[in-house]
Amino acid sequence: MQDQSTDRLFATLEGAAKHADEAALTASLVRNAGLSDQARAMISHRAAELVREIRSSQRPTLMEHFLAEYGLSTREGVALMCLAEAMLRVPDKLTIDALIEDKIAPSDWSSHVGRASSPLVNASTWALMLTGKVLDDEGPRMAATLRGAVKRLGEPVIRTAVGRAMKEMGRQFVLGETIQKAMERAKARESQGYTYSYDMLGEAAMTAGDAARYARDYADAIAAIAHGCTHAAVKDNPGISIKLSALHPRYEVAQEDRVMEELVPVVSGLARKARAAGMGLNIDAEEQDRLVLSLKVIEAVLKDPELAGWEGFGVVVQAYGKRAGAVIDWLYRTARKYDRRLMVRLVKGAYWDTEMKLAQVEGLEDFPLFTSKVATDVSYIANARKLIGYADRIYPQFATHNAHTVAAVLEMAEGIEYEFQRLHGMGERLHDIVIRQGNGRCRIYAPVGAHKDLLAYLVRRLLENGANSSFVNQIVDEDVTPEEIALDPFDALAGAKAPQGLEHPRALFGEGRRNSRGFDLTDEEVLAGIYAVRDVQIPDAGPLVAGVVSGTARDVVNPADGSVVAQVREADEACVAGAIAAAAPWDASPDQRAVVLKRAADLYEANFGLFFAALAREAGKTLNDCVGELREAVDFLRYYANEGARREDAPRGIFTAISPWNFPLAIFTGQVSAALAAGNGVLAKPAEQTCLTAAIAVRLLHEAGVPAPALQLPARRWPGRCAADRLGPGAGRRLHRLDRDGEDHPPGHGRGDDPRRPAGGRDRRAERDDRRQHRPARAGGTRYHRLVLPVGGAAVLGPALPLLARGYRAADDRDDQGRHGRAARGRSLAAVDRRRPGDRRRGAQRHCRLCRRGARRRAPAARAAGARGRHLRRPHPAAGRRHRGNGARDLRPGAACRHLQGA
Repeated sequence: MQDQSTDRLFATLEGAAKHADEAALTASLVRNAGLSDQARAMISHRAAELVREIRSSQRPTLMEHFLAEYGLSTREGVALMCLAEAMLRVPDKLTIDALIEDKIAPSDWSSHVGRASSPLVNASTWALMLTGKVLDDEGPRMAATLRGAVKRLGEPVIRTAVGRAMKEMGRQFVLGETIQKAMERAKARESQGYTYSYDMLGEAAMTAGDAARYARDYADAIAAIAHGCTHAAVKDNPGISIKLSALHPRYEVAQEDRVMEELVPVVSGLARKARAAGMGLNIDAEEQDRLVLSLKVIEAVLKDPELAGWEGFGVVVQAYGKRAGAVIDWLYRTARKYDRRLMVRLVKGAYWDTEMKLAQVEGLEDFPLFTSKVATDVSYIANARKLIGYADRIYPQFATHNAHTVAAVLEMAEGIEYEFQRLHGMGERLHDIVIRQGNGRCRIYAPVGAHKDLLAYLVRRLLENGANSSFVNQIVDEDVTPEEIALDPFDALAGAKAPQGLEHPRALFGEGRRNSRGFDLTDEEVLAGIYAVRDVQIPDAGPLVAGVVSGTARDVVNPADGSVVAQVREADEACVAGAIAAAAPWDASPDQRAVVLKRAADLYEANFGLFFAALAREAGKTLNDCVGELREAVDFLRYYANEGARREDAPRGIFTAISPWNFPLAIFTGQVSAALAAGNGVLAKPAEQTCLTAAIAVRLLHEAGVPAPALQLPARRWPGRCAADRLGPGAGRRLHRLDRDGEDHPPGHGRGDDPRRPAGGRDRRAERDDRRQHRPARAGGTRYHRLVLPVGGAAVLGPALPLLARGYRAADDRDDQGRHGRAARGRSLAAVDRRRPGDRRRGAQRHCRLCRRGARRRAPAARAAGARGRHLRRPHPAAGRRHRGNGARDLRPGAACRHLQGA
């Protein structure tokens, strides 16, 4: 447990500090930097001279050439970035081939031929150009045919070449596949005065086994590095960098107690080994979500009395984070509290793109990072000044490849001990000059690991340095003058802007639609607030209808512990009949309906505690699922409000919305809001397991202004196959139906007493359609929304507001899948997701390349046993040889059709 003073220090790093106002914060940083106009001018002049010397000293590295030619400003650079990143998740060779074709073929590689001064880059460009031409099938028929043949023959070669290129690129960033190879390769630079900090590649542990393996790798690396620790001072010896997320599979705020109990001993053990070896150990920076948790682990380790007197414990601080200065203050106070001297590596940050996108997706109050590179540069210099002022307890380590930043440190850090740091394969010439001029030492951050662990790190490095604003990118671009590269960020701060397209999290969907409110579940203040407001009594539920309420009550049981949550009163047939009789379309203008739905969205967010309580106790949802469920429901309300306001179509009538139990709020709200936005009346039938959640939602919709006849909740348990058929006596006569011809039929039109029976008698096709539509849906796994129309049995999948506001063609399973897995033609459902994931597996068929007939997909076990499609139960005559005339591949005797795949 943390003491109260420590808790107060952590409190300054949470809540508002994480999303502080950027303008006010940067103004404070400018003051803290304390640089006069004359000092800043001297720094810029010194930086420009460094740039000139870099350009005149020696040829750029292969990676600098590559980034200059294929930066992220070019289509080809983006294609290569996508290719490298996507190969992290490529499952098989066929997917690799498709990926290469998608990313390489469309690009204009010929425009890059001969432009780079590096022959290796030019050779790569020629290879990419030829590959693109081979993979591009466009052109005259004969040329396309020949290219297709070359493509089939050449795909393995192309795949191998691209894989080799990725490995060669990785070699520029990774020192060695093993710690022994890396240390051997490091000797050349060590003889020039450099030291190393080795980083064993591994972003995060997914399982306890992963965490144990990473811990062993770190321990083995420390033992190997110890042989190179021949100096008395820690700062002169090589060190190691570790990631906390690699040492625990549940390294997250929600698991804090478990993390402190299980992770702290592991980190303490590694720190003791490093202390015994006389080397430094740095805790690498993690995401902003885990910043405070990381500091709690760091403090718990620093308490270890066996680490007293050791000056090798290090922490990484990211200058692009709004809390960087507060973290440095906390580290200094903690070092004094436990009588330690810490190493602090100040970096600019490596996860900017990810952090910003997560803030948008999660709907946070603001970004946790600075939105411009200029602001990050100012933050780095201001916090460098702070580290220099804390030199009595902190050994500053300045990690940068930027000439202006290096010049600023050289200007400010006179008279103290410090070191520069750079990444292996980057910033070589800049730091060679600094060392040669006798301006301090430099440590190289050197990743170590196999190719399979490389790509995540490689992509991060390319993203950092492939942008136009990157110093590494600009240094080889002769069109950018040294003075431009060395511009003072303090002067540029007033005009600094976020990159184009970076929208505030709340404005992610544009002016007309506000993003749903997010909940930062990594912030203890937010968690405490949620726990307080969701500790409420969930009200009982019952029919919310415009008619007379009648029925019997039953208990709703918590699926987690069996306790009674509340009671629900289930409507009887008389209550349902009354609701159907009272049902009416929503008699309001589209603009009025939109205002009401947006008001309902606000009420949903205001009552988040009640929703979270119901979703957890009734539906068994985790807190993270509760947040996602509520936000999706709010997004539906605002989306359909905007869509409905743009339409003037007349309402269709009364709809019955039947929702599943696994998304009791999101899908329920999506169905209801889609129909209401178009002016229809709705009978909402929730799953029997989640009536409480539905009742809360309907009450809030009524409170927002939806009239009771337009939205009713006849909560009831249905014993039959299809709940839509059992809304009550005469239901089919009151509700509209959509038939296969897409026409809207008034109640009873062309029907006998049975609303599902055609006037001329019942045919096989109608019976089959009913059987398919009445088949119970599989529980779980779908996010698609279903509006069931009892008459005719047609299912409409959404979100599909246009379908509710105008005529459309209803579809059954056969129409969705087609005879051979094709979508039915001429339907207006083309823009709507209309199949559940399971439908693609259950009914989809493919052509057999041998006989051109449909082959049903079979499970992997059946394939392994040589099972064929239904039409291939006997050995095919082509088995074991090429089947001429249709392009089929060779098949082994008993082999399965090549199109079969697991269900």
